[in-house]
Amino acid sequence: PDVYIRGADASFLWNFCKGYVSIWLQMVMVTCFGVVFSTFLSGPVAMFATLVTYIVGLFKEFIVGVASGEQVGGGPLESFIRLITQKNVSIELDMGPVVDVVVKVIDGVFMFFMWVAAEVFPDYTSFSTSKFVAYGFNISGTLLTQHCLTTLAFTLVLSVFGYFFLKSREIAG
Repeated sequence: PDVYIRGADASFLWNFCKGYVSIWLQMVMVTCFGVVFSTFLSGPVAMFATLVTYIVGLFKEFIVGVASGEQVGGGPLESFIRLITQKNVSIELDMGPVVDVVVKVIDGVFMFFMWVAAEVFPDYTSFSTSKFVAYGFNISGTLLTQHCLTTLAFTLVLSVFGYFFLKSREIAG
């Protein structure tokens, strides 16, 4: 009962190369966002916007959890008020009925935009294949194909946006 037949191991080098391809695809998407932002923003602002898209893509699950209310502590404004007043998330905010309603409404607006941003930008954590390589599991071709198609879709859409942003830009004469 303790004997089993194992299939042939795949090449580590080929799996390692597929891991690098996943990293390269992430870099292509980040570069595309940077190029598109640079068509209508100044250099430092474009770099900051690109960094924000990367951070949102890395923390997509958390942002969606906050936006949907699954995370305790409320939205950004309520969390900021709790930090300032040092109130625990397990107790009510209790700032008065008017303030509580205003905070909930403003948080609702913030959380809507957080949810939109998290859904629009790519989920960079899904591109992480380093654990596959580190633990010796093969990166399947279907996963790599999915990463390639996702990158291709973002690249095409961002290229179209970048083209029209650059085409509509006024050139100083």
